[in-house]
This record gives sequence, C-alpha cells and structure tokens, in this order.
Amino acid sequence: MMDKDHILKYFGYAAMVVIIVWLLSWGIIVLCIAGPTERGQFGDQFGAVNALFSGLAFAGLIITILQQRKDLYYQRKELEQTNQEMARQTKEFDAQNKTLKRQQFENSFFELLRILQTLVNDLQIGIEFVENTRYEKISLHGREVFQELFTKRDKKAIVFPSCYLPSILEIAESEDFDFIAMSKGYSFLYHYFRFVYRILKFVDDARELETDEERYLYVAFLRSTFSNYEIATLFYNGLSCKGKEKFKPLAEKYALFDNIDVRLLASEADLKLYHASAFKFEHAVN
Repeated sequence: MMDKDHILKYFGYAAMVVIIVWLLSWGIIVLCIAGPTERGQFGDQFGAVNALFSGLAFAGLIITILQQRKDLYYQRKELEQTNQEMARQTKEFDAQNKTLKRQQFENSFFELLRILQTLVNDLQIGIEFVENTRYEKISLHGREVFQELFTKRDKKAIVFPSCYLPSILEIAESEDFDFIAMSKGYSFLYHYFRFVYRILKFVDDARELETDEERYLYVAFLRSTFSNYEIATLFYNGLSCKGKEKFKPLAEKYALFDNIDVRLLASEADLKLYHASAFKFEHAVN
C-alpha cells in the first residue's frame, strides 16, 4: 500500500504527461489544419476518443474505490489484531496484578501472625495462691499463661495489681462470661483478644480472596498456631458481651473452634453456646 507522498508524486507525473499531450495535440491541430471549419470537423472526429477517455476515467475511479476498499479491509484486520493483542496484554496484566495483590495480602497476613506470636511470647504474669495451707508464688511466661488460666487453685490472685483471679473454668461454671471482658485481672489479655479479632477481620475483609472457602484456609492456618488452651480461652472470650458482638460471628463463619479440645471446657454442653458452624466449616473446600 502506497503512502500519501508516493500517491502525490505519481499524480504529479500523470498530470504533467496529460498537459504535455494536450499541448502537443493543440499545436499539431493549429499547424496542420488550415481553417477553423476544418479544425472543427477534425475535432468532432475525436468524440469517440473523448468517450473512451471518459470511460477510462470512470474505470480508474472504480479501481480506486476497490483499492480503497481493499486498504480499509487490511486496516480493519490490523485494527482487530491490535485490539486482540491489547485484550491479551490486559488479561495478562490483570492476572499479574491479581497475583501481586495476593502476595501483598499474604505478606501482611504472615506479618500479623508473627506479631501475634510475639505478643504471646511476651505474656507474663505472677500468680499467688494457697497450697497445703501455705502461700505459693509462681511466674509464668508465654503459652504457660493460658494453661494457668484453666488451673483451679485456692485463693489464686495475680501479683501486680493484686486481685482475685478465678480460673476460666470457674467463670464458665458460673456462666459469668463478662467477667473475662471486664475484670481487671484479665486485662493483660485484652490486647491479645483484640489482635486475634483484627486478624480475623483482616481475612474477612480481604478483597484479594474471592470466596469464603479461600478465606477459611487462612483462618485455618491461624487456628493451627493456637495451643489448645488458647483456643479454649478464645472460646469463652467470644461469649462475653464484647465478644458476642464482633468476635463470635467471625468464629462461627470460619469454624475457628474446629477440633477444640472439649476436655478443657467446663461442660460439653457449652458447645451449644455457639452455632454448629463454629466447629465445622459449612462450605466445601477443594
């Protein structure tokens, strides 16, 4: 397909040839034919020739239109190929962008898990209690704290600030679950409770995960980092006034208490305080 400069160039050549031929024919007629009458008769003889050239001009127009149609066809094909290539590149970009967002989500998720483990490792509490009629004092760190919360002791109290600290089993037996959420003795766990909730909320709000099945897999990974005593502690915290509002619905949505050790609960009947979905995810996971 010729570009615009070539078309103008060849058009100029053709125009020059036509002008030269026209001038030559005019000169020949003037020089070779003496009178005006003879010249008129001579010119009439070229009517057929004029018709021929008119037909040739029309044929040239048709050829030009057909060539333009052909050029438009190729241009349309090129445009379709360009659009297809752009669509393919857009699809690849979307896939890469989706992968990048998933990686960013996972980086944030595992960083939250790392911080949570740091919080657990930094837990520290001093306990005083009576054993065999004499006072004992122990210092606990990390996951030992959660186990101690389920241990019944006589007159158990925390050292700083000094206050009575019933075991979670005693709280569960009295069904005063708000004691966990409102007692000064359990205030050292509030940051832990809030952070676990924040991780659940982060997964639940993640737009990078398209289905609840995908979100459940990350919650299951979070659950695998908990000790049995941690899960039992979270179980009873979810029954407090604050836990019921936000934490409990997420625990039930993503089966946070799947495989909970029932032996750590005050009663197996406590399982009924949660919807069954808290113990088994209700959606099929591939």
